[in-house]
Amino acid sequence: MQTLVVTSLSAVLVFGTLTAINVALPAMAADLGAAAGTADWFLIAFMLANTAFILVFGRLSDTIGRRPLYLGGVGLFTVAGLVCAAAPDAGTVIAMRLLQGVGAACAVSNSTAVLTDAFPPHRLAFGLSLNIVSGAVSSLLGPLVGGLLVDGFGWRSIFLAGGPLGLLAVGLGWYALRGTHRPRGRRDPYDGRGALLSCAGLAAVLLAVNRASVWGPADARVVLLFGLGVAALVAFVLVERRVPAPLLDLSLVAGRRALRYAAAFFAASSFSAVLVLVVLYRQVVEGASATEAGLAALPMGLAMLAAAGVAGALARRVRIRTLATAGAVVMAAGLAALTAELAAPGTPAALTLRSSCSGSARACSWRRSPRDDARRAGRPPRRRQRAAVVMHNGAQALSTAAVLLVVALWTGPSYAAGSAPPDAHVGFAVAALVLTGCALAGAVCAAFQPPDPPPAVRPAPVVTGTRRGDEPCPSPIRS
Repeated sequence: MQTLVVTSLSAVLVFGTLTAINVALPAMAADLGAAAGTADWFLIAFMLANTAFILVFGRLSDTIGRRPLYLGGVGLFTVAGLVCAAAPDAGTVIAMRLLQGVGAACAVSNSTAVLTDAFPPHRLAFGLSLNIVSGAVSSLLGPLVGGLLVDGFGWRSIFLAGGPLGLLAVGLGWYALRGTHRPRGRRDPYDGRGALLSCAGLAAVLLAVNRASVWGPADARVVLLFGLGVAALVAFVLVERRVPAPLLDLSLVAGRRALRYAAAFFAASSFSAVLVLVVLYRQVVEGASATEAGLAALPMGLAMLAAAGVAGALARRVRIRTLATAGAVVMAAGLAALTAELAAPGTPAALTLRSSCSGSARACSWRRSPRDDARRAGRPPRRRQRAAVVMHNGAQALSTAAVLLVVALWTGPSYAAGSAPPDAHVGFAVAALVLTGCALAGAVCAAFQPPDPPPAVRPAPVVTGTRRGDEPCPSPIRS
């Protein structure tokens, strides 16, 4: 239970800060004198580092152990956040956000592994469920709490508030994680080439997408960056197919199984950027305060949590493939309605209602129960989870960068509240339309993904013998 407290504290710290920064973006840009293309990196820098290093640290924990990496990641995230609170300029904030992304990757990539080491198999699903709930609740409340902090104490208070929480997580973790995995015996060689290529490829692609709003999509520097990024990612795939201990097991995404991960990628792409889109629209176009923007995001998270319970009940009666397809279709319909609302702005209540539809659909679009995650945890060490996390985080980073690119083409160089030109709402509508296309692509991939695997059946205990006056003794062999 102590281990669960530690992982839950770090989940609250990471996911709460991540979503709180969304509502602080205009205030940070105004205070630091950052143009829109630079302010975007307050969000993208974290996502880039987190996505790039998830593979690195997920694989490295199998080599050097969970405890030092986990505590080091939480500590790095906390210290970098405190430096952000005192940052004098935008460059310092971006550098520290990169370090926070590295720290988050170090901690989050090992959270399931740490719980797997700490919990017995029959209690693992319980531990994973509570850890997921802590992250979901912090993500839900992050925009509202962040808005209150920004309006009451300034954007720096978001990073200051994370300091005590991070220090508490490190202090408790130093004691609670003593019994976690320690490598013994022969260690597999580390895939350094794969780590370098994956980080360089993702960085170049995201930088190209971001700079397109400043330099122009046809600029030679944008084309060169994008080409270099794609070449590095292709080289990464070729390297991973040949090394004995790859960072990413590409056999998991081979054949029709790739459609399952593609469906998750498009579902995450279509939903992850909606929060950024809505809170930025409320502040930049409608001139709302950070607290009002945070309140607009709250129903979206509540709808997702409410639908998660329904999706969990349906998952026991309906095939996951059917549920994921239906969820993606509903999400596309909700995003289409949001697009129409942004194209012809109405009331804030109508905007909130339509954005909430995508939140409710997200719970169904990629349903995977903690029990299923626990059952898979004993398979080739966390390879499936590693692939799924990379898909989700990569989708989040790319979709956020793309949405901010489209929005910046209409809003101009400033994110100041209420400063957008009269036609700025069109840019937000185009961005929502792009997310609608992602949801439709996810629906197609989900519809044609492989059928659900058969459920694991736990065999009945085998009776090995009895003694007089005793109950039958079950066999010590368990499924």
